[in-house]
Amino acid sequence: MGKITTEGIATRRVAPDRMILTLCFFQRSAEVDRTVTDAHGQCERFLDALAGAGFPLKQVRLSGDELGRTYDETPQFVANRTVELRTKPDLSFCTWVYELIRREKFSATCNVRFELSAPEKLRRELLTEAFADAKARAELLVAASGAKITGVDSIGGDTDDRPAPMLARAKGADFENVSSPTPLTDSLQAAEIERSERVRVTWLFA
Repeated sequence: MGKITTEGIATRRVAPDRMILTLCFFQRSAEVDRTVTDAHGQCERFLDALAGAGFPLKQVRLSGDELGRTYDETPQFVANRTVELRTKPDLSFCTWVYELIRREKFSATCNVRFELSAPEKLRRELLTEAFADAKARAELLVAASGAKITGVDSIGGDTDDRPAPMLARAKGADFENVSSPTPLTDSLQAAEIERSERVRVTWLFA
């Protein structure tokens, strides 16, 4: 009886199925009431337009709310309110949001990222594939001596948890009827996300 250690690798490229837009509405002025009212009012107007366009507000989350003060030569109050919108990848919707910000002259920043809605499911599948790859490698090595794998002594592994691509592009359907200034960009697909799993297995053979 002996032991042998092999490493199995599984890699897959998949299309993201979730898009997250993070919008931060902000204002700054010397008056605290005006600062807060303007920042929060912009967010309310945006949500009202969103609901009017048929976007479900249950898919919107408040992710930040701040009020601060600067101490420069001219002290000012600074307020911002941040919301996250979660939906399927759809650049037509992104364009609609950008155009709304421009048209309404909102003081806002917008960040778009893409991700997987069920990353653990993919991870389990990749770990299974990586384990099978490690076993196939071990069986190939011990077969030369006429031995067979009889069991597992230990298992370890690493996860390649790469972040989702930022500002990728995706075609969608919900807002395809919107007049877009960037129709060619709207037709592009979101960049695929690559995920990898590695397992190191020490096998028993006889």
